[in-house]
Amino acid sequence: MKFGLFPKWMQSSRMLPAGNFFLFRYFAIGAGVVLVLFGIGTTSAYVWAQSYEGRIAPNVEMAGFAFGGMDPEMARQKLQQTADHFLNQGLDIVVNGERKNVSLTTVGTTESDTVTDMVDFDISTAVDKLMHANRDQNIWPDFFSLAGSLFQKTSIPLPISFQKDTFSQAVRDLFPDEEIPAKNAGFLFQKDETEWTISLSHSTKGTEFIFDTNFFSQLQNQFEHLNAQPIEILEQHTFPSIQESDVEPLFFAAKSAVNQAPYTLLYQENSFSQPKTWIFTPELLAETLEPSHESNGTVILSLSLDHLSSFFEPIIKEIEKQPTDARFTIENGKVVEFQKSVSGIKVDKQATVQQMISMFHTEEKQTSIVVIKIEPEMTVDNANHLGIKEILGVGTSNYKGSPTNRIKNIRNGVRLLNGILIKPNEEFSLLAALRPIEIENGYYPEMVIKGNKIIPEVGGGLCQIGTTTFRAAMLSGLPILERQNHSLLVRYYNDPQNGKPGSDATIYDPAPDLRFFNDTENTILFQAEMNEETQDIFFTFWGMSDGRKGSYTPPEVLRSFPAGEPKMIETDTLPPGKEECKSAFSGADTSFVYTIERPNGTKDEQIFTSHYRSMPKMCLVGKMPVEESTPENEIDPSIEITNTQVPEDSHTKTDG
Repeated sequence: MKFGLFPKWMQSSRMLPAGNFFLFRYFAIGAGVVLVLFGIGTTSAYVWAQSYEGRIAPNVEMAGFAFGGMDPEMARQKLQQTADHFLNQGLDIVVNGERKNVSLTTVGTTESDTVTDMVDFDISTAVDKLMHANRDQNIWPDFFSLAGSLFQKTSIPLPISFQKDTFSQAVRDLFPDEEIPAKNAGFLFQKDETEWTISLSHSTKGTEFIFDTNFFSQLQNQFEHLNAQPIEILEQHTFPSIQESDVEPLFFAAKSAVNQAPYTLLYQENSFSQPKTWIFTPELLAETLEPSHESNGTVILSLSLDHLSSFFEPIIKEIEKQPTDARFTIENGKVVEFQKSVSGIKVDKQATVQQMISMFHTEEKQTSIVVIKIEPEMTVDNANHLGIKEILGVGTSNYKGSPTNRIKNIRNGVRLLNGILIKPNEEFSLLAALRPIEIENGYYPEMVIKGNKIIPEVGGGLCQIGTTTFRAAMLSGLPILERQNHSLLVRYYNDPQNGKPGSDATIYDPAPDLRFFNDTENTILFQAEMNEETQDIFFTFWGMSDGRKGSYTPPEVLRSFPAGEPKMIETDTLPPGKEECKSAFSGADTSFVYTIERPNGTKDEQIFTSHYRSMPKMCLVGKMPVEESTPENEIDPSIEITNTQVPEDSHTKTDG
């Protein structure tokens, strides 16, 4: 038996001629070379795929910018810079050939905590989407996904949210004369020496902006792609819902109602009090009487609630009372009642108007004002059994140097929060506790820059309340459900630990809010105090500790950004040549770690990163009279428009 390197059939002298043997030998060598090259190629492919570990796959784009090969931090910075520029630049709107710039940011004239952005760019989610594009968790599928990306681009929209109503109102403020509401047919009253006469007020068509699904889809598409191209807003006719033929049959009843006036409205709080009366004059009835639709489409006599607002104002002021929850304070380690719960009373204007309308068809000349009783959410029952025994955490901040109205708003916020009880398993919303943010609820206005106007806005300074509450919640070890930092660096909110920014929280009705969760299984008392000598505020959370400890690391400034070149905006709201300026703001990225340490030794950690964008000095300048008109609100040519390309699917036609 013969043994060798080749099988028996190859060893046989009768099997292969010498030439064929050498041919096979060359084939074997070639196969070996192929295997070696395959091994080298496979290794190289593996090494190439591994080189993208922690980096974005090739040919991945977002908002028209290439991100292939970038690490997450590089991508985040690039996205943040381009989004900041987009916000500072605003968006041009074209209506009937006239072009104006809608500011996407509201800026306070004195304090930067009144800055609000109309568009929110979710940079964290954006980076996550970029990192997962064309990737797979397994090695070889990941390689093929990466290899495939070399031959085809992947475009991802930037995740955004924006306030549609706020944007629509901003456009209306820019073009106040463009929209004309349709007018229903109605009544015209005139008084002669003996009685009121009635005639017909004719209906007319109106005009309105087309803020429909198509428009907002196009707008969202532009925001998602950071597309600064001007967007045109079309208009459409609106038509009256009540015609002349609907109104004429009501003439007799309307004339009779006005000539029967005046009417009397009565309110008696209880059987021992004197009734209060208000007179509804024929002049007021002639002004407010109008036809309206019932739910079945029938046109009937009604009263305009909009025109009655001034009539109801003194009635509401006299009658209405807000419900008051029980409030508590701590003395000698015990809960002590210092404010009882009180039911509220609200005037039901709709029901009261219905009662008044009913009188028009009778000989009655007086009716009662309808009220609704509103019960408080928290009463004083079993106050000492709420489990409030000790301090859970204290949040602080300083408001030194604040303007007068800002201090008044802080004082009002402290008043509204002091003594609130937060139930076990309750989600606490700071905005809900402070609402309504209106002058009637104790707030004061501050001046803000909106587009090319300076207007008053109520509630500046409440972010001081938000920041202090955020710190108190963290130092009490409570889970944070929602928190957003300010858009700009605010000097009042540097952290007490190291004097650096990063631990602030902004609030603005209706969003963003500050929300946290009471998972302590016991009631928490919110005690708010204000030291007007040192200009410090202290928010103390009282309850029953379960042994947890809340803490956060001193904020760290990761990087800073310059403010940029000043921006001048012409306006008609200031005298020619007069300037009203907002200071420049440098930007920064910061970070800190919030830790909840449980009694069993486990730790919950949450990283809070904050981006404060830079903003150039902005000045409104009163327009100077010129002989030749110039484009209003023209974009500063020194500002680079980073992306003006319209994606193919972003064009939307709307017929109006």
